[in-house]
Parts: sequence; C-alpha cells; structure tokens
Amino acid sequence: MTTYLEDLREGSEYLSATRTIRNEDITAFAGLSGDFSPLHTDDEWVRKNTPFSSRIAHGALIFSISQGLRTPVIEDIDVIAFLGFERTLVGPVYPGDTIAARWTVSQVHRSRSSPACGSPACKSPSSTRTGPSCSAAPTLTSQRQARGCGTEYR
Repeated sequence: MTTYLEDLREGSEYLSATRTIRNEDITAFAGLSGDFSPLHTDDEWVRKNTPFSSRIAHGALIFSISQGLRTPVIEDIDVIAFLGFERTLVGPVYPGDTIAARWTVSQVHRSRSSPACGSPACKSPSSTRTGPSCSAAPTLTSQRQARGCGTEYR
C-alpha cells in the first residue's frame, strides 16, 4: 500500500527491525569508504589511545544501515527525492551491538512551488539494544508525493 504525504502525521513513530553490527561490517565499510582510521580497524590502538574498549563502527556505516532498517510504512512512502539529512553522533557503536531505527515524523509541509507535493522531516535516533543511544540521528527531509503529484516522474 502506498503512503502519501497526507497520510503522514506529525508525531507518528515507526520502529524498524534490528541488526547486529559485526566486525565484518566495519571492515567492509572501511574498504568501501577508504576510511581505514585505526579507530575503526585496530583494537589495540583504540584501547591505548581512546576511552573506547575496542574499535567502533563508522558513523556513516550506522547511518547507512539505519536507512536500510526502514519499516514497511516508511518503505511504502512514495518518494520523489531525498533532500538531505543532519546527524549528531552521541556515542560509539561496537561490534556486537544491535541497532534499530525509530522514525518519528517531526514535520510535514506542502511545497510552495508545487502544492500537490511536500516534504516531511523524520527524526531517527538509532539506538543499540546492548548499550546507550549511539546517535541522535538524522533529521531526514525527503520530497514526498501527495496523491496525484509527480506522475510525470514514473
């Protein structure tokens, strides 16, 4: 079922499935991103030089995974474009931590230039099941389609 702009309500919350972050995820992301900082790749260096107990996941990895942990309602939203995000990291995510995303619709407004379309903002503080909150995560703003909007893009 397609979810349209007028179906979204400020304050609505959607909880995602969970995912456990593995060492292999962090290693693969280091290779993909080119970020081989010892913070993400060297347990001994981390214990010696930081307050962390072992290497930690890249913040961009956690954001990327949280995007993939969307809920069926969020996945069903008819999206025209992803406009941007803001992110604040508030704590580490270690291998073995299980994360989830809670999407909260914080704002819904119609476009001035195209009133049949609009943009909701969704806040998603990803959190670990085995530790403290790992991010006061992104405010995502996507151009969402209202009924009858954007059919020329299909």
